[in-house]
Amino acid sequence: MPDAGERDAGGQGPNRGIIVLLLAPMTFLAALVEDAPASWGGVYLRHVGADAATAAAGYAAFSAGEAVTRLLNDRMVDRIGWARLIRAGTLCCAAALSAALLLGQPGTTLAALVVAGAGISAVFPGVFTPAGGLPAAPQAPRQVART
Repeated sequence: MPDAGERDAGGQGPNRGIIVLLLAPMTFLAALVEDAPASWGGVYLRHVGADAATAAAGYAAFSAGEAVTRLLNDRMVDRIGWARLIRAGTLCCAAALSAALLLGQPGTTLAALVVAGAGISAVFPGVFTPAGGLPAAPQAPRQVART
């Protein structure tokens, strides 16, 4: 987050531009992580010896982990806050995907995809919440054309 001394032009709080520049890369990286199982999960599962049905289940496993955890995110946010939830979730996601790559077993990979989906589930809501709470950008005065 920006330094407390950095204020927007009107002195109304942290600079909107800096906050957006900090949140945007995090959202982009989360989008990459969320897209990987759709694009490559099945390919990787086939590579480690899974049959076609198990490979197809990879995306469903990731999505199920993500969906169930998103339903529970509000409770977790109330307990530990967005920042801790996102940190813990992304660490779980990274650990699970790393284990899947290191172990190279279909069953482990399916379980890792569930954990990865659960871990990454808080990033988008966690980024959109503060972004949606930013004050509106100041509007330039409108010029009225005189005829």
